[in-house]
Amino acid sequence: MRTQYLTIAFLMLLIWGCENSEPSVAFYFSAHPDDWQLFMGEKAYADVQDPKVKTVFILTTAGDAAMGMTASENANLPYFKARERGYINAMKWAENPMMKINEEGRSLYPLEDYELSEMVVNGHPIMKYDTESSTAYLLYLPDGFPEGQYTWSLQKLYQGEISNMPTIDSATIFKDWTDLQNTVKTILNMESNGYEEIWVNLAERDTVLNPGDHSDHWHSSLLGDLASAHLAPHKRYYREYAMTEMDTNLTGTAVDIKRFLFSANAASKEAAGYSSPWNDHHLAWVVRSYWREER
Repeated sequence: MRTQYLTIAFLMLLIWGCENSEPSVAFYFSAHPDDWQLFMGEKAYADVQDPKVKTVFILTTAGDAAMGMTASENANLPYFKARERGYINAMKWAENPMMKINEEGRSLYPLEDYELSEMVVNGHPIMKYDTESSTAYLLYLPDGFPEGQYTWSLQKLYQGEISNMPTIDSATIFKDWTDLQNTVKTILNMESNGYEEIWVNLAERDTVLNPGDHSDHWHSSLLGDLASAHLAPHKRYYREYAMTEMDTNLTGTAVDIKRFLFSANAASKEAAGYSSPWNDHHLAWVVRSYWREER
């Protein structure tokens, strides 16, 4: 088996061309645990690798597919935990000084155990994870399904169809959308304090540019936009599901990075006894990246 070892200096040269001149903070909003790797992976990787960038990931739902805290019959880990383990390990792998992959582009680093910490934000216990180079906040809201049709969904909360939305572990309840937005706003304020340059990375909400996206993606993006508006940040909006029908526009190192990161999710679900997401459906997104920037 051929093993690839790619140095960070080479990767950074390809992706950025030069290092950012001023310290900055970059926020990455995801609705589900594999979203940032598949749709924003090469950008997030470059930020984690850049010592002048503070990278903060915000995961809105647990991606539990209405299973809550439970596991499938043949699994050895709750579904949300299998996905969460992939999310956390992708963060950890992204900060390694060298990317190690096999012929498929899958990581050669093993999955590692981890422990989340808890902090209280606006009266809500929020789960948090810190690596040496990045931080993640996990809000544990229920997965709302593609059209927001689940009993509890971000879409219904935003539209006022529901109130008192619980996290999947019932550790807290968000009274309404304003409560959720203010909580995220507080997180953004804490993490951006002292930084003049702020970036927010979000799913594209323009339905002409990004048709047929998941309701959770759309409303997580809206949440990030509204909660960060007072900061007047630079923004990147990423096309997501719609990329499947678009031209392949990534090759080489950028593809290796996205495969490397996404393989954490695949390895974690496989190890837990769930069907592997390492398939043509998901891998179609690692060879594409379409985004627009607002400064």
